[in-house]
Amino acid sequence: MEPQLDDLLAGVARARCALTRGAERAKTPLPVLDLQQGSRLSTVCSLFNLSDFERDILILCVGMEIEGDFGQLCAAYHGAPSHAYPTFGLALATFDDVHWSALAPHSPLRYWRLIETRDATTLANAPLRVDERILHLLIGVEHALAESVAGLQPVSTNRQLTNSEQEAAERIAKLWAGNSETSPLPLIHLCGIKSTSLQPTSAYAAWLVDMNCMELHVSSLPSVASEVDGYVRMVEREMLLRNSALHFDCGDDLADQVSAAKFLGRVRGPVIVVGRLEGPVHGRPIIRTEVSKPSLAEQAALWRSHLGLDEDESVTEIRSLVGQFDLCCEDIIVAASAADAIAMGLDSEARIRTAWAVCRDQGRVPLESLAKRVSTSATWDDLILPRAQVALLHEITQHLRHRAKVYDEWGFGAASARGLGINALFWGASGTGKTMAAEVLANALQLDVFRIDLSAIVSKYIGDTEKNLRLIFDAAEESGAILLFDEADALFGKRSEVRDSHDRFANIEVGYLLQRMEAYRGLAILTTNLRDSLDPAFTRRIRFCLEFPFPDLQSRAAIWRRTFPEQMPSVGLDHGRMAQLNVSGGSIRNIAIQSAFLAAEDGVPVSMSHVLRAARSEYEKLGRPMGDNETRGWQ
Repeated sequence: MEPQLDDLLAGVARARCALTRGAERAKTPLPVLDLQQGSRLSTVCSLFNLSDFERDILILCVGMEIEGDFGQLCAAYHGAPSHAYPTFGLALATFDDVHWSALAPHSPLRYWRLIETRDATTLANAPLRVDERILHLLIGVEHALAESVAGLQPVSTNRQLTNSEQEAAERIAKLWAGNSETSPLPLIHLCGIKSTSLQPTSAYAAWLVDMNCMELHVSSLPSVASEVDGYVRMVEREMLLRNSALHFDCGDDLADQVSAAKFLGRVRGPVIVVGRLEGPVHGRPIIRTEVSKPSLAEQAALWRSHLGLDEDESVTEIRSLVGQFDLCCEDIIVAASAADAIAMGLDSEARIRTAWAVCRDQGRVPLESLAKRVSTSATWDDLILPRAQVALLHEITQHLRHRAKVYDEWGFGAASARGLGINALFWGASGTGKTMAAEVLANALQLDVFRIDLSAIVSKYIGDTEKNLRLIFDAAEESGAILLFDEADALFGKRSEVRDSHDRFANIEVGYLLQRMEAYRGLAILTTNLRDSLDPAFTRRIRFCLEFPFPDLQSRAAIWRRTFPEQMPSVGLDHGRMAQLNVSGGSIRNIAIQSAFLAAEDGVPVSMSHVLRAARSEYEKLGRPMGDNETRGWQ
């Protein structure tokens, strides 16, 4: 016999004696039940502060489940075969040291739902039954946590923690250990990195104080208000039974804040909160503890470990990977596992290249709902710009490639993160190549470029613009994608005298954007057609400023030569004469495509006549007259 069952079986034997005594209306004394410290029955009685009579009622209900003759004994007491079940009235008549408060609504048996009462005309005659979870616990049967309380799941530390995670867990453990039993435990709001990466910190904090850890998401809370109290009670009961702290995820949706705050204000015990927690929680003080992302050295070690690389292998490639993608431990583990599966059997450099592609693809998901991803097929050969501008674009790529070495290894980033972001201002007329330049940079660096129309996210409602910008930068933070903010003059216009709150908040929004750009570990590019419309105080905070000049005759000829694909059928095309059209590179591409469609409709190769017809259409769209000198000698 399992020693843990000794107390329970002794209690069941005592309950049988009580039932027999009750049925016979005898006065024989009941055996004394001496619980052994640490047994399951003793633990339940201690956790829920059960009196001896409440303990006897609980054991009586357990006996009904595990002993075949208990129903007959109950029926014999009631004098009715149909009443083969225990009741509160039966317990009052058969046990010693009885008290009516044992079945009051706030007594431990009912408050913690250790027993269930079925419908009856009176409470004393209501059939009693032990809760299934408690029954399984007392008889030693493993019970699935998900079956106990919907949404509640165990959390464990399945990896080594970073220095920041360990320090946060130790701070939490000290707060719990130093809190007096009479005062309410504070809620610990764990933040700094995304909530899905914080479970190991909570589990480790609980382990430090000899506790387990369970997690619960706000989406699992009952939607019906009348069910919340009962649900909270079941969560608390499971926390007691499993000697566990609670890791509660509030999510990021503002709509969930009210239900999350109500739950947190009612649940007791050690609770760690992650996710969005903005308002106060009634009755519970809140202490915020921040966890930082792994250091570059820790990230590099994680990549090496999960990609199967030696410590001195592919040092430069790992440095570039870590410098570009600032990931949490879980994200690195997932990405490395995916890369290892895709590049199985290949050399280390191939695995790192695959890991780079996996990280880039993962970073697309949160950004694609906020901005438009731009194709990055353009190369350096496609850029028709003066040498100075091309050289400056190459310099930008150098800053991006070597920022980890300069900022972290060489110490330039130790003092402050401000001013370490790489940002640029591209200005020039529409169609002069600003977006293409961003595509070239992204292609050269194997990154994505997302175009954000600033004129679309600037809102007349105070605070909305800042919120939109925060969403974009937060989503882009881990992928390091190139952010291309079009129409910068929509937000960065010259500041005028602050006359009302809208002017004041407009300046705050500009300051917020510049602040995020200066701290962003990727490249943020502002574009504008009119540099003069920007306030010099803002442009001074931009690291690179590039003018995209209107193409001259020679540049236009070069653009025309690259615009028509080699496989396109053509006859008599004269790039020099087409360069006489005084239009930008964007308009040249529009004319080329339109002329191809005209030729396709005619069923002949593209000729100068098709280009002329397309050019006239483009000029009409631009609202410009076409000069005779621009088409002189075409026919």
